[in-house]
Amino acid sequence: AHDVHSYEEAKLRMLNCSHSAMALMGAVTGRPFIASCIGVPHIREFVFRLMGQEVAPHLARSDWADYRTALIARFGNPYLKHSVHQIATDSSQKIPQRWPPSVLGQIAQGASFEHHALAAAVFVRYTLGVDEQGQAYALNDPQAESMMAMGAAQRTAPEACVRALLAREDLWGSALPQNAAWIARVLHWHQHILQHGVDHAVQQLTEA
Repeated sequence: AHDVHSYEEAKLRMLNCSHSAMALMGAVTGRPFIASCIGVPHIREFVFRLMGQEVAPHLARSDWADYRTALIARFGNPYLKHSVHQIATDSSQKIPQRWPPSVLGQIAQGASFEHHALAAAVFVRYTLGVDEQGQAYALNDPQAESMMAMGAAQRTAPEACVRALLAREDLWGSALPQNAAWIARVLHWHQHILQHGVDHAVQQLTEA
C-alpha cells in the first residue's frame, strides 16, 4: 500500500503539477500543446528544476530522477496532442492538490519556492482570458466567473488582483494565504509577467 501511495503522490506532485504549470504557460503564451511548451529550452529547464528542486524533496519515491527523465520525454512526444487548454480545464480543482503541498514543504525547510510562485503568477495572468497575442480564450472551470472577476483589473490594479486570488482558501488551503513571503514572490513574478511576458520571466528564473 505504501508503494501505491508513493507512486500516486509522485504522479500528482510531479506529472500533474508540472502539467498544470505548462498548460497555463501555454495558454497565456499561445502555444497549443504540452509538446510545444516542453520543446522550448527555458520551459523544459523550468519543469526540470520545478520537479527536482521543489517537488522531489517531499516525495517518498526514491527513483524520482528516473521518473522525471521519463516524464520530460513523454511531455515532448509530438504524437501526444495534449491541448494546453484541455489540461488547464478545472484548474481551480486541480491546483489545491498539485501545488500547495510542495510549497508548504519548501517553506517548512526554509527552501526556495520560486518555481511554484512563478507558476501561481502565470495562473493569475491566465484569469484575464486573453493570451499575449491578444487572442481570447475561455476558462473551462467551475470557478471561472469568480476567478475572472477577481483577475479582471490586473493590468491596472495588479497587486489587488493577485492578493484577492491568493487569499482564496479553496485554491491554496488555509496556510499559504497567510504567508507574506509566498505572496511577495507571486507579486514579483506577476509584475514581471505583465511587463515583460511569461517567457522572459521563465528565462530570468532558469538563468539565475
